[in-house]
Amino acid sequence: MKLGLLAVLWGAALALSPLTVSAQDTLGSGQTSLLEQVYQHRITLMEDSLFIIRERHQAAEFMTQNLTRQLGVARDTLAQSRTETRQWADSVTSLIILNDQLESESSQHLARVSTLSDSLASSYIRERALQELNDSLLVLLGQTQEFLATASQSEEAVNDSLAQLRNTLQQLQGLMTSNEQFMSTQLQRLQSSMLSQEGLALDSLLENRSLAYLQSLMAYQVVRRGLARFLGAAVDPLADFKETELALFLIQTRQKGRAAQVQAMLADQFVANGDPARGALAYLKVLFLHQDSPGWTEARTKIVGLIDRDSEEGRLLYEIALNPDSMRVGNDPFFRNLHYLDHLRSLTSATGINWFLAECRNFLSLYPGVVQTDMLLSWMAEGYRALGAFHEAILSYNKLQILYPHSSHMPEALLALAEISAEQLNIPAEGVRLYGSFLEGYPNHWEAPKALLAMAILQEMRLRDYHQAGNNYRRLADEYPDDPVAPLGLFRYGALLEGRLGSPVAALSVYEEILQGHGDDQDHGIPALNQLADLSLKLDQFDAAVIYYLEIPRRYPGAEEQGVEAILKAAGVYQSKLKNIDAAIHTLHMILDDYPDYPGLRSVQRQVQKLQKKLG
Repeated sequence: MKLGLLAVLWGAALALSPLTVSAQDTLGSGQTSLLEQVYQHRITLMEDSLFIIRERHQAAEFMTQNLTRQLGVARDTLAQSRTETRQWADSVTSLIILNDQLESESSQHLARVSTLSDSLASSYIRERALQELNDSLLVLLGQTQEFLATASQSEEAVNDSLAQLRNTLQQLQGLMTSNEQFMSTQLQRLQSSMLSQEGLALDSLLENRSLAYLQSLMAYQVVRRGLARFLGAAVDPLADFKETELALFLIQTRQKGRAAQVQAMLADQFVANGDPARGALAYLKVLFLHQDSPGWTEARTKIVGLIDRDSEEGRLLYEIALNPDSMRVGNDPFFRNLHYLDHLRSLTSATGINWFLAECRNFLSLYPGVVQTDMLLSWMAEGYRALGAFHEAILSYNKLQILYPHSSHMPEALLALAEISAEQLNIPAEGVRLYGSFLEGYPNHWEAPKALLAMAILQEMRLRDYHQAGNNYRRLADEYPDDPVAPLGLFRYGALLEGRLGSPVAALSVYEEILQGHGDDQDHGIPALNQLADLSLKLDQFDAAVIYYLEIPRRYPGAEEQGVEAILKAAGVYQSKLKNIDAAIHTLHMILDDYPDYPGLRSVQRQVQKLQKKLG
């Protein structure tokens, strides 16, 4: 195996170096080895490349200084232009940022000399980029002059439009004033007709009479009176009426007196109406809020009988019903209600979520202005979002944002608003703005790296703002280097540099950064090496591609499939690009030696035999 690897390195050297040394000289004792001569030769090439780079870097600095002076003159000339020319100032800022990136690329190339000497020669791209920068500035100045000429011609039309808009606003203001007066009158009429008694607790005598009425109502059946045939009803037509009467009694009693008994009656009515889901939820309310009532045990027995234990929601209800200690939080109705809502928000079905939202509204009506209101608003927004009611979710999040701007639930609210705006409402620009607000307000939040990545992806994929997306991918790696999403951002940044931004050399540096910082994980290291190798092939750096490919089986011996694939690619480069069949044969022998259980071993053996025949 060691001899085979030496032969691979020997083949690479023969393909790239003008030196010709026999195999006997290589293996002879007391003489300088071929490998040492190759590296000595490469060191000389590296020193020459460094000298060239220094000269070109000095020339780039000189051109940058000239460009800076030109930008200063342009800035003074355009300082008196109208506010519409602010777009030009933004473009100049982008050009300055591009110039800084070019200088950063130069320092990155110098750091890579010890690993990949051939890539140093491509630094001439920076000279071309600086020339293109100067040309772009001249084009931009010309466009600005044309814009100013057009703007002066359209000023009169804009003034006319403003006058029309002012008239429209005056008409609208008058209309709103009249509507406001009308609504005020209607509101007064509505308030005067409301039944204020509904919100009051009943006295004990009336409560007993109401309970007797409800009990008789529950026992009443149409078929007993012989009216079923007359009404043409196959089922009890009083079902909705019963539910309304029971619910009204619960509102009037406000959790006192016989509320537990009536709540159980309401649950019975749900079940009788063929709605076991709401029946189980009504029994659950008895378990939470009326733990000391006589019907508590009966309610637990009934809820167990209604539960579908194969569902996620059923398992939750069943566990609660069999573990009553988890519901005992004291006798205070406030905390019982809050504990009850905390369990309800775990429900996943539409019926359960709607029930939860209704109970939240009841709680806020029963306890207005409590300190937990921001938490309940956040819970309700999550429930609306789970139901797909995104506008209601946005309204709840906005209410939270306005009423409780310093709430601990604000970070999650901003993230949810950003996701809804970008995905469900298809407004990516608003999503980017909300992600930016989140990052500005909560840069140390544990979700900040994911938010930054999501914002950059929106800018790249939806807004096509490739430069800003690249800046945010770079920012993600710099500000959150240890977060799991940091390498993902670097991979996207490298692909952006290679494709949309036209900087393949800078992409090489990014992939090497992934390899150095996250290469211990093969899920990051292997893709990084493959990207380095593939990009080296595009840049005609064939020896570098071979080195990167063969680094995969060396670093990650347990990744058999990826290792074999990389060795086959390296052998193909030796054969087709470097025209070194001997090195290709020795490379393929790495599969035969190190992967004896590889399913395609016979195919590799036949390939080796064909290559050996070519050598004669």
